Amino acid sequence: EVMASNSVVSSSRILAAANGVALVVDGDNNLVHTNFIQSEGDIEMSVFQNNGVGNEVYFNTFRMDGVHPNSSVWQEGSTTGTMARNNLLVNYGGGVTLKATGSTFDFDHNNYHSTGSILAAVNEVELPDLSALQGVNGSDSSSLNVDPYFETTDSTYPNHGALDGAAVTISDIEVDLEGAPRDPTSPDIGAVEFEGCDLDTDVDEDLICDQVDPCVGYIDECG
Repeated sequence: EVMASNSVVSSSRILAAANGVALVVDGDNNLVHTNFIQSEGDIEMSVFQNNGVGNEVYFNTFRMDGVHPNSSVWQEGSTTGTMARNNLLVNYGGGVTLKATGSTFDFDHNNYHSTGSILAAVNEVELPDLSALQGVNGSDSSSLNVDPYFETTDSTYPNHGALDGAAVTISDIEVDLEGAPRDPTSPDIGAVEFEGCDLDTDVDEDLICDQVDPCVGYIDECG
């Protein structure tokens, strides 16, 4: 739990955080960036919980594998001022990616994916998809809603080409979780830079995804 203010939380790799909130930030004006956190368990929980004012959250991968339907990836309890960019939020347990009760927050260039029917909940209003989320919070206009297609539970690297180059540059964040340099003009969403692939045939990606697990949706050079 981060109680301090004006601090930096970065370059953490937390796997199999069980039955609790893996990272809680209660302090104000903190910078949380370039972390990979994966949670699992069978009780209601979150991967990340922000309660502070004015915190900035960039280039993180937060993954929920817990099976409780009310578990969320990100619980936003701040009253105001949270800025989030380039984060990869995934809930493979069927719960929401974002559960927010704050009045104002500035989110964009993030990716939200849930295997459930509700993508997010803001002020107790359930939002089924990205379009609904964009309409409620007035931001996330450049955010995405795709399955990253991680190969394993602890893999930091996504495989969906839409995430490649879809982030925005953030001043002074120049390397990823693995120490690789961030693309100076078009970085990737999430904790790591990766080489994305384009779908280079006329094969229906959804058809591939119905047949392959894990599915990266790409063939030829992409495997």
